Amino acid sequence: MMKQLLPDYYQNNGETETEKIQDAIDPAFAVAQESWGIGKELEEQPGDSFVQQLLVNTSTWGLKLWEKLYGLDTDLSKSEKDRRSRILSKMRGKGTTTKDMIQNLAESFVNGMITIQEHPETSSFIIQFGDIGVPPLLDDLSAAIDEIKPAHLQYTYDIRYLTHREIAQAKWTHQALHRYEHQQIRKGEINGTRNQ
Repeated sequence: MMKQLLPDYYQNNGETETEKIQDAIDPAFAVAQESWGIGKELEEQPGDSFVQQLLVNTSTWGLKLWEKLYGLDTDLSKSEKDRRSRILSKMRGKGTTTKDMIQNLAESFVNGMITIQEHPETSSFIIQFGDIGVPPLLDDLSAAIDEIKPAHLQYTYDIRYLTHREIAQAKWTHQALHRYEHQQIRKGEINGTRNQ
């Protein structure tokens, strides 16, 4: 069991103390494997794969264990990157909710600059995104914020789009823009030749 996960030089190396330690750990490791439901994965992916599962940022098949630990539903339709973001945000969301905590949480979802504007007079705050367009995982971000914020606080998103004025100032011509859909232009997903 656990012996399989150790480097080759620990296998039958003749050092009885090492083998005794391995033999003592194996029964406890087998119980842990069974309770975590990871026996099959370890057999399929031996070696340092087990160690990779101990860190969220390198975990693959172990993500379901992290999700279980933090009370998150496992959604295999999401990418590993998205699942890691949810876990990390849950990890960061412990303790008293502060402006910095919400900003840190939001930045873990969008990988960009976030600004939080507090409005205590209306028990609300605004989350402003630095990038242009609707960030990915906005629904997951909302769910994470709803989970950590005090119930009486309301929030809105301030999503920036590319404006007509910005397009005109950049001197984009209609001919240069005709290749793009309106939504792509609003999100700033345009590149190529501008009319200078």
